[in-house]
Amino acid sequence: MPTRKRRRPYNKLADFKKSLKENPDYPVILSEGDSWFALPTRMNVIDHLCRIGKYNLFRIEHSGDEILSILSGKQKRTLRKILKEFNFDFILFSGGGNDIVGEEFASLLKKIYPGDPWQKALNKSRFKRRLAQIKLAYQDLIDMRNDIVPHAKIITHAYDYPIPSNKGIRILGKNIFGPWMKPYMKKAGIVNQADQNALAKELIDQFHKTINSLEQHNKNFIVLDTLGTLLNNEWGDEIHPTRPGFIKIARMFKEEIGKT
Repeated sequence: MPTRKRRRPYNKLADFKKSLKENPDYPVILSEGDSWFALPTRMNVIDHLCRIGKYNLFRIEHSGDEILSILSGKQKRTLRKILKEFNFDFILFSGGGNDIVGEEFASLLKKIYPGDPWQKALNKSRFKRRLAQIKLAYQDLIDMRNDIVPHAKIITHAYDYPIPSNKGIRILGKNIFGPWMKPYMKKAGIVNQADQNALAKELIDQFHKTINSLEQHNKNFIVLDTLGTLLNNEWGDEIHPTRPGFIKIARMFKEEIGKT
């Protein structure tokens, strides 16, 4: 989930308005979030969703975005403005991962020593507080939707179980972004691969539990059950799927959209 200069949406406003006029029967969708929606060259969910379905789609997602940033300040004002301007049927959202991994991840770990269980490395009080912040941000998104376009369905996901490695996003054989997990785990004293995998699974399970609790109490808020979807060879790096992996996730979004 790399960071870089913020770009304009793939679907410019003029193109989006044109699509609305030409395809009045297509679902009207806003997509917002992080690199699972925004990595280039068809290495993201939304690119593949566009290939397998027909939609009026306005994209404002951006690689590296944290949900705490999306639902605050200028980004939140922009999101509110867009929701007021168009009658969206769906809001596709990908967020929370950047609030946990990467540089943020280091602050959630404590140093352990040989013989200590991996569980001891997780700063549980900080992690619990981070999850609470993520949950509040998601609730802000839901409240904003309820105030402006209450009929619009929010569809999100809980990523999948990443495999800690030293593999980041590579160009010409060099890591340009990442890795996001393994170096911090090793620095904290978690050197066994099985323990690293177990910690990664715990992070995602708790994240899923957090946002899933919102699904149970908020109408038209759907959390896709993406956990366990990807095979080991469908991870392109530590935290992003390969193209076939992204296609799998895109199909899950398409299926949920088609239920309306």
